[in-house]
Amino acid sequence: LIGASGLRGRFAKLDPVAKLPADADPVTLSEVHRRNLSIMMIHDPARIDALALEIQSVNAPRTRVLSPEHALSDKLEQVLRRTPARFHSFWGERCIFEPDLARRRELLRSIQAQSAFHIVPGAGHWVQYEAADECNRLLLDVLMNPDAGPRL
Repeated sequence: LIGASGLRGRFAKLDPVAKLPADADPVTLSEVHRRNLSIMMIHDPARIDALALEIQSVNAPRTRVLSPEHALSDKLEQVLRRTPARFHSFWGERCIFEPDLARRRELLRSIQAQSAFHIVPGAGHWVQYEAADECNRLLLDVLMNPDAGPRL
């Protein structure tokens, strides 16, 4: 689980994201995407590169999910409670769920005591992009050592 939604809780206090202007020129659209990424997804503005902007520009107009409703629901929690599969989670320290990380750690451990809960320092919600090297290292660690006990 990487920055997973559907575990109830709350968001950090965030500035509102901007709607995509229908008739904006490419430069204006790029700035809107950059701002929205910095609010919701990537903590360090220097990590918002051309690829992040391209991914956002392709995905944002396609969004059909009411993210806050989904993110703060208990949908994933209910599925995890019925699933015998082992899981681990990775979170950016500066994720949009930052004020809720301690509760999420306890919730996931209550569902599966052996689940690892990793917090990546300095990263935002899109931790797998912003801190790809560290996420890849952690992912390889849990894949290579699936029976290791909980890690912080």
